[in-house]
Amino acid sequence: MDQRKKTYLLTGGLVPLLENRYKVLLTGPVRAQIRGLEEEYAGEIRTLLEGRSDRDSSGDFLWNVSFVNDCQIDTELRTRVVGARSQRPLVSFDDVYCQDLADAHYSITRLADPSDLGGESVPGPRLGFNSLERQVIELKRKLGSEIDIMDIGTFGGGTISEEITGRLKANGITVGNVFLVFASQEGIDKIHATGSRLRCSRIYDWIDWLEMRDCLGFDGRKVVHTPSTKYIKNAFVRYCDKASDWASIPPQVEDRFKQLYDQYFQKMQQVLAEGANVKVRLDRSPNNPLVYELGVGK
Repeated sequence: MDQRKKTYLLTGGLVPLLENRYKVLLTGPVRAQIRGLEEEYAGEIRTLLEGRSDRDSSGDFLWNVSFVNDCQIDTELRTRVVGARSQRPLVSFDDVYCQDLADAHYSITRLADPSDLGGESVPGPRLGFNSLERQVIELKRKLGSEIDIMDIGTFGGGTISEEITGRLKANGITVGNVFLVFASQEGIDKIHATGSRLRCSRIYDWIDWLEMRDCLGFDGRKVVHTPSTKYIKNAFVRYCDKASDWASIPPQVEDRFKQLYDQYFQKMQQVLAEGANVKVRLDRSPNNPLVYELGVGK
C-alpha cells in the first residue's frame, strides 16, 4: 500500500498582484519571466521538502509539494463563478484574481501585532481601506441584504465563516454562495455551518499553504497599525523570519528557506527593473526592526 501523502501547497500570483494591486503594466515577456521564476522557486522548495517523512494524529505521511500557477487559479475561480452565478451581487474578499467579475470588494486580511508575534492574528483592512465595519455598512447600502462571496481559498475557514456570522450578519447581510479554488475539510465544515453554499475546486489535506508573494518578499504577515506606527507602505513581517511557525518549514532547512527568499526576491527585482522599469524595495521599518515595508514604483 502506498504511504499517505499530505500536500505542501505553493500558489503563484505575482503577475496579477503587480498588475491589480500595484497597477504595474507588464509586457508579455516580463509576465513570462516572472512566472518562470515562480516555477523555478517551486522546484527549489520541492527539492527541499518533497518526500520528507512526518507524522500527525492519523499516522505517518510523506510531504508532497504541489505548485499551482496564477493562470490555473484564475481559470478555476472564473469557471466556478460563471458556472453557478446567481442574481445576488458578488463581493470579492481578494484584490488580485478575477477582479472583472466582482460587483464590489471587501478589503480584509489578517493582522499581527509585531510586539506579540506568538499571539492570534486579527481581521482588519488592507492598507488604505476603511475599517471593516465601515466597509460592511457601505456594502449593505450599495448592494442590499443578500450577496455571494468570492475568494482564492480558505485555510481553516475562520476568516470567511466569522465574517458571515459576525459583521455581515450583524448588519443584516446574508451570504448565499461562497466561491473558492482551495479549501481544507476544516474550512469546508466551517463555511457549511454558516448556512452558505460552498463551491470549491480543490480540497486538500495539507500541511500548509503558502502564496508566492509571501515567499518572495512581496507580502507577508501584515501588521496592526497604531497612531504611533502608521505605515504608508505595505508593512509586514516576513514569513522567512517565522518560517517554522508560519510556513511549517522544518527547523533543519530554515536557513536554506531564508536564502531562497532573498535570492528570488533579488531575481524579481532585476526582472522588474530591466523589463518594466519598476523599482522594488524591501526595507526594515524605522518603527520596528521585525517589520519590513515594500515599495513598488518607477
